Amino acid sequence: FFFGSMSRLGTFLRKSPKYIFGAATISGGAYLYQWKSFEFFFDEPHPEDKPRLVVLGTGWAAMSLLSEIDCEKYNVSIVSPRNYFVFTPFLPCTTVGTIEWNHCIESVRRVLFRFRKRAKYYEAAASDIDFENNKVTCSDVLKKDDDPTKSFELPYEQLVIALGADNNTFNTKGVYEHATFLKSLEDAKAIRKRILNNFEQAALPSTTEEERRRLLHFVIVGGGPTGVEFAAELHDYVHDDLSKYFAKECKKYLKITIVEGMDRVLNAFDKEIAKYTQEKFKRNGVEVITKTFVTGVGGETIDFMDARTKERTTHPHGLVVWATGITTKPVVKGFMSKLGTHQKNARALTVDGRLTVKGCTNVYGIGDCSTIQCEKLETLLDSLWNQQEYVKDGGLTFETFQKFVADHRKQHVQLDFLGDRLEQLFEKHDTEKNALLSKSEFKKLIQEADSKITALPPTAQVAAQQGSYIAQRLNHLGDTRHSVMPFAYNHRGSFAYVGSDEAVYDSDMIKLKGGAAFWGRNTAYLSKLFSWESKRNIMWDLFWSKWFGRDIATY
Repeated sequence: FFFGSMSRLGTFLRKSPKYIFGAATISGGAYLYQWKSFEFFFDEPHPEDKPRLVVLGTGWAAMSLLSEIDCEKYNVSIVSPRNYFVFTPFLPCTTVGTIEWNHCIESVRRVLFRFRKRAKYYEAAASDIDFENNKVTCSDVLKKDDDPTKSFELPYEQLVIALGADNNTFNTKGVYEHATFLKSLEDAKAIRKRILNNFEQAALPSTTEEERRRLLHFVIVGGGPTGVEFAAELHDYVHDDLSKYFAKECKKYLKITIVEGMDRVLNAFDKEIAKYTQEKFKRNGVEVITKTFVTGVGGETIDFMDARTKERTTHPHGLVVWATGITTKPVVKGFMSKLGTHQKNARALTVDGRLTVKGCTNVYGIGDCSTIQCEKLETLLDSLWNQQEYVKDGGLTFETFQKFVADHRKQHVQLDFLGDRLEQLFEKHDTEKNALLSKSEFKKLIQEADSKITALPPTAQVAAQQGSYIAQRLNHLGDTRHSVMPFAYNHRGSFAYVGSDEAVYDSDMIKLKGGAAFWGRNTAYLSKLFSWESKRNIMWDLFWSKWFGRDIATY
């Protein structure tokens, strides 16, 4: 059967070359025409009659927005000093070469092209936001001097701030001078170079035993997913690759330490998962120190303070990786100061439940730079209760409760989360079963509504969902048929790699540990990449590093 099929295929190919050639020519020509027509599409001037949308940033929030925004409705401009998107979940992998750094980035311009988004990108940094005159001042990041003529202004009708956040050192002495962060590709490259340089220096015959111990002591500050994954990647790198090529003495002096201020690593994960992670690290020789704070970082030493006993100790180190805490970027701080009393949170840009910046009507904050803050209904209980239009015969009937929700849902977005459960909630809190909510019963009901508004973690998952939400909101702006519901975060679970091809996964419904979580992690992350090219490159990197080892050259 096989040989017969191959024979018939060969006969068809010999007799039909012109048809095959013609089909290939037509298909290729159609693709090239489409490609070239869209290339010219970028160069066409933007129509002046469309509102101008300016997006600041090229991180998760911004790229999620850009992938879904309707560019037929807006003249879109993107401003960022970084002309690429970084797939941050794989950033710890790049510190040791499990994945090459250039494989976990996507050019902004190529992403716009791939999604057929007609938008302009400017490699610049936003230096000032003038919300009164609706314009953003941008500075040329490629200039070599402080020439003010190199700055330019972008007017807007709608502005989206998705600038992310800076590292927070908590005013710890010496962090900026002597520690390395893990938030960008530049950080990952610096860490990789430092690791290899330390091993090379430790291998020199002139290096003393004491100096070897210092060089090969790697300290990670922060036991969140970033710190845990870097520690796991470093452990694998040393035991799977570097141990083959360096003297055994180097491996003997190796020490990896995680310092965490809370009582366990992966504090946002389930307790059993955190326990599993710490036991895994203990078996792999990774030291985990909890309830301890870093009080200072020097060029060769780091200072700890036990949170329980207040005892202070000093330890030598070869590298400190600071993987904890975020703070507001200077341009966002400047913008917040202009908004005055509308912005009361010093650590992030305050937005309402629909992600509109408080104090503005056409500016939105998404991603790590912002935090949702809604006024709690419970604080207004007394004033609400005194409004006679709702309170009848000493309580709220179901009809007046419905009217209360309809009248206040725009000012208090937590009421939107009640949705179509009004009757169910009314019956639940009407404990006296008299078809009337007393003040104490009404208080419990609005406390339940207030509980729906919670602080969200600064993760890629949150930022991506917020970007998608704002895209849909802007796409339907002005459409009276479209009701704008408040942003509702849908937690799909969190992964963390813990070493030796094992990972952990925590969600509301499923908890996974070990190899299944590791493969689930890789599959989930690969599915989130923007292009098939990136998927192919990263799959190849993971295969190559597993079976043929990681690169150990310093460059």
